[in-house]
Amino acid sequence: MWGTPTQIFLNYVGIFNPFWLLINIFNVCGLSFYLSFVYTIALYFWLGQIGFYLLAKIIFKDSRMAYVAFLLFLFSCLSLSVFAQYHPPLLYIPGTWFFYFVLSFFQKPSRWTWTGLTLTAGIILTTYLPFYFITVFVLVGVLIVGFYLSTVVRTLPIVGQFFRKNSVLIVLSFGVLFLAFMPGVRAYQSTVKKEIVAPFRYEEVEKRSGVDFSKYEQVAKNGFATRMDFKDLYEDLDIITYGDDCFFYVSIFLYLLIFLGVFVRVSRIMAICVLTALPLFFLILTVGSGFHRFVFEHVFYFKLIRNMHFFLPFFLAAMVLLATEQFRVIFDNRKVLTSKYRTLFLLHIVVVHAGLAIFLREQQNIVFSSYLTIALSFLFWLTFVFQKRSYSYLLSILLFLCIMVQPVEVVWHHNQRALSLTTVTNKNVVEDCIKSPSVKPVFAYVRPIADHEVGNDDTARARITMTDTSRFYGAGFPIFWSYDLSLKESFDDIQQFTKYKFYIYDNQQRAISVLEPSEQFAVTDFDTNSLKIKTNYLSEKFLVYTDSFHDDWKAYVNGRITKIHRVHTAFKGISLPAGPNEVVFRYSPSGVVVMSFAVSVAFLFLAVLMIWFWRKEKYGKD
Repeated sequence: MWGTPTQIFLNYVGIFNPFWLLINIFNVCGLSFYLSFVYTIALYFWLGQIGFYLLAKIIFKDSRMAYVAFLLFLFSCLSLSVFAQYHPPLLYIPGTWFFYFVLSFFQKPSRWTWTGLTLTAGIILTTYLPFYFITVFVLVGVLIVGFYLSTVVRTLPIVGQFFRKNSVLIVLSFGVLFLAFMPGVRAYQSTVKKEIVAPFRYEEVEKRSGVDFSKYEQVAKNGFATRMDFKDLYEDLDIITYGDDCFFYVSIFLYLLIFLGVFVRVSRIMAICVLTALPLFFLILTVGSGFHRFVFEHVFYFKLIRNMHFFLPFFLAAMVLLATEQFRVIFDNRKVLTSKYRTLFLLHIVVVHAGLAIFLREQQNIVFSSYLTIALSFLFWLTFVFQKRSYSYLLSILLFLCIMVQPVEVVWHHNQRALSLTTVTNKNVVEDCIKSPSVKPVFAYVRPIADHEVGNDDTARARITMTDTSRFYGAGFPIFWSYDLSLKESFDDIQQFTKYKFYIYDNQQRAISVLEPSEQFAVTDFDTNSLKIKTNYLSEKFLVYTDSFHDDWKAYVNGRITKIHRVHTAFKGISLPAGPNEVVFRYSPSGVVVMSFAVSVAFLFLAVLMIWFWRKEKYGKD
């Protein structure tokens, strides 16, 4: 798009995810493209929360406890940052569903859970960098095998029998996963071959920007230890900055559950949660622990990932499951209500609640709902101890309030600050996007000239309005030759030269810039991936198109392919025969279109197949 291949950037958002088809459906129904995206990402967020509820339900085998985990997970920092940073939801939502399908499959192998497992694994492989999820998967997988070895061994023959019985489905699934590897491999190859420049993963980019990500200290800047203080967990919750994607927040009730569960008997689920949360916590801290430095130096892919806070959703999930499991053990253990243990448990309740209240009282700027939550929690546990029934409407209402009261106030303050902010970097871009309808690209012979270095906002605004950016390549992932030119020539010289999109050279190497359409030269069709021109010169000419050179661009003169020369370091140039000609430039990356189509169709097919298998299993019919 405008000289910059977007395939690698589209991999960031998991473009092959069938769920994104909702964007087109909403758009066809009359919504703007922007609102279509907002509604889709909101629904995707809710899909992730439903997946977490179902995962918790499998783990606890209790729908009430699963609902507690669901609420704690829902009203956390994830819901506050879902529209500020899209990477974490894209990483953890398919990951959550993957773990749900894995546990469901190993509990009772079925075709629909296996198909869901394959689909979510494919989405993970084609979304951003899969190394985040791979880390979590290996960690959790090792722990599950270690703590449930006998169960895993008993399940293996059943799984083997399923594989033999459904060999066609298994072969198809692994074929889809092989396809899912291809976009990432293609993107990686394009950076290795220096076809494009991945920002801050290329030596010259780092050198020019004054950073060096081969050094640990530069990478470690994106972590909690450098961007968040311990007091941020409970202080100033009314002034959380909109757009901050590196903060940790959960309802204070979660901390109460963890403190109350300190002396309960440790279950295997608790052990797995703790041993999952601790390594992730040390990774998120970065410079606050030596663990991250160790993996950075000894595990190759940790040199490729910069944002350790993207592990936050997985860490948060482990903490929520830990607190809920402790709550379940207390709630289901009737011994705490006997005369032998009741006094000790009541004393523990008083100490935990009073201790936390006194601790907060000594801090600054604590929101009122924090104290209210402590009071409600104390009332909840007193009701639990002194009533005869385990479950009641009063307990349910009190539990709901314990979880909800503080997050409601925090979300309200967060929303008010977001509405009043005037310094959000891309606020104007978003407003332009809301107001701008989807239109065809508008072609201009002369580019606008910027009087300063252009950033992401300028490029984003140009893409929203489908007009030309004010330089010949945009921010993001520039083509190598474009970036190479920017190192050799001054910004002002490049801007001045690329102001004109076309130059016509004669035999004496004299250049004439094309300012507008004429009988000799006219652009007849234009979109982001192709350009059609009609020329009619009395003698042979050489055409220079000041769009970035790339091997995947093809040129045709009167239907015959012609060689594209790389001229002036970074631009396209072709020979023009005398007389009338029809010239076509077309961006057609080798195999990418076929690969993208194959992956998209395969994922969509798996989604339909999964639903069909689910209906057949649930209702016993096709």
